[in-house]
Amino acid sequence: GGKSMPNQNTGSIPNRYEIKGDVTKLFLYGGYYCVIDTSDFEKVGKLHWFAKKMDNTFYVWNNSYHPNGKKKTVQMHRIINKTPIGMITDHINHNGLDNRKCNLRTATNTQSAINRRRYNPSGYVGVHIAKYKDSKYYQVAICLHGKIKRIGSFKDAVTAAYAYDKEAKILHGSFARLNFPTE
Repeated sequence: GGKSMPNQNTGSIPNRYEIKGDVTKLFLYGGYYCVIDTSDFEKVGKLHWFAKKMDNTFYVWNNSYHPNGKKKTVQMHRIINKTPIGMITDHINHNGLDNRKCNLRTATNTQSAINRRRYNPSGYVGVHIAKYKDSKYYQVAICLHGKIKRIGSFKDAVTAAYAYDKEAKILHGSFARLNFPTE
């Protein structure tokens, strides 16, 4: 039989950690850290983890090797969330280094895309600045199953943002990316 090879990127030494009650902080290669529920430490604490950026978010990864020498890369959030193959783990607060169970949920690609951050000059999700002659107004639209649904036009951005939130809650439920999530 073969033996496991150390992780070529970060070595095979487990990460330093700090337990504070229900939350454990794991210090990652490269100066980053992640947080997990202390109850998940036994599952992931013996591996060596590192932060890797995808798009605009850092996630927590581990490289290990099969006895046949093939590299296997795993993401911590998939282990903690027990995410089935073909599904995605969505970080509710958009922080890929926060792997507490309360921040993770299983999602389809479509559901995860609904919750993704995007730059918008209006400052609000689903609200776009439009101009006609010398006046400015705010158009509101939302995407559902790949099709754009127009909600309306408004004179101010805040009213438009509330209109978007109302429709987003109806169409996307708990996956809705809201402008005013606490209201």
